[in-house]
Amino acid sequence: MSQKSHVGRCLFLFAMALILPSCGSGSGSEAAAPCPDPTAAPASQLNKLPKDLPLDDWGSVTEVSVRAGYVGAEAISDTQIVELYPVLSRHLMSHNFVTVSGENEGFEAEIFFQKGKAPGSFLLREGPCEGDVTIKLLYEIKGSKGA
Repeated sequence: MSQKSHVGRCLFLFAMALILPSCGSGSGSEAAAPCPDPTAAPASQLNKLPKDLPLDDWGSVTEVSVRAGYVGAEAISDTQIVELYPVLSRHLMSHNFVTVSGENEGFEAEIFFQKGKAPGSFLLREGPCEGDVTIKLLYEIKGSKGA
């Protein structure tokens, strides 16, 4: 894969991950209201997740969708980003994914990875509630052998 093609795929993955809906809203300036527990995605949606990316091991999966050869999913975790990032990185490495790029700023983090020719990403963000972390997964399943 050429460097230009690889960069294009990573940018596409990042843009798609930003498009996935988020369950948080508001500016954060309102008084803190009680935060409801995340609503779990139906079991029929969980079956769409790649077997080697068990998002439900790291949080409560709230959404899974498959579009244009990609699976997008979102989970809410009570594990902080600084603890979750190395767990995800080790999982990827132990399941034969290659980490292409990553950044952990403590309050947000990204991991871009690849297995074979199939690219993917994890985006970690604080929220929607205090103490929660939103995990967004985007992974190419069209033509990938690991999915």
